[in-house]
Amino acid sequence: MAQTIQNRISDLVGSNFTDFNSELELVCTAFNEIVDILPADLMIKYISDGSDGNVSVLNNSTTEVSVEGKKVVLVTRKDTAGNVRICKPTPFSEGLATSDNKSIYYMDSGNTRFPIYYIQPTGNLTVAPVTTATNTGKVYTFNYFTSDDGTSLLTLTGLGSLGFPTEAEYAGCLKSAIALLDGRISIATQEEEDAELLNMLQAQKQLLTQSLTDEVTRLSEAAE
Repeated sequence: MAQTIQNRISDLVGSNFTDFNSELELVCTAFNEIVDILPADLMIKYISDGSDGNVSVLNNSTTEVSVEGKKVVLVTRKDTAGNVRICKPTPFSEGLATSDNKSIYYMDSGNTRFPIYYIQPTGNLTVAPVTTATNTGKVYTFNYFTSDDGTSLLTLTGLGSLGFPTEAEYAGCLKSAIALLDGRISIATQEEEDAELLNMLQAQKQLLTQSLTDEVTRLSEAAE
């Protein structure tokens, strides 16, 4: 029987840690940090073109899209021949200059072989050259977990349908367990718990940290 994320974390730390007021926030942050280091080639496998809000289409009427609270996994744009090109991430200042015909970064409508994208201060993502009715673009994103999500991350048994790779769930649980142990170590230090307990917690964290390092290496190598 598939176990919930909370149960899997509890198995790693030996406690459910429900006494932490910020348990859900710590776990959401831990899983989001794993997302930020996962290879795009692994993430893209779990992002569908369905109606889950993880893929946005850019065209002549919609030339930018909000990516606030999201990880940008991949951005593409069709060239004049209809071939899909991968857009290169570019700093805002350079991206803004692509519309200035006096700038070295200027990109006219015919420069479609090497498209770029940049994120504006508003949180909106823009592609250059600007998308058109035929030279459309796609923005593949992952919605970061938050404690305000309709369904708590802790109660879920699988995350693939949300765009989080199934292969990386163990890494997320390890990262969460480490974060919760950090909280327990902090409490133990403040309350002047005995040295034996503190040493045990620190040793447990060290073991989990090594396991996380090994798991992240495995995920990176598997995606190559």
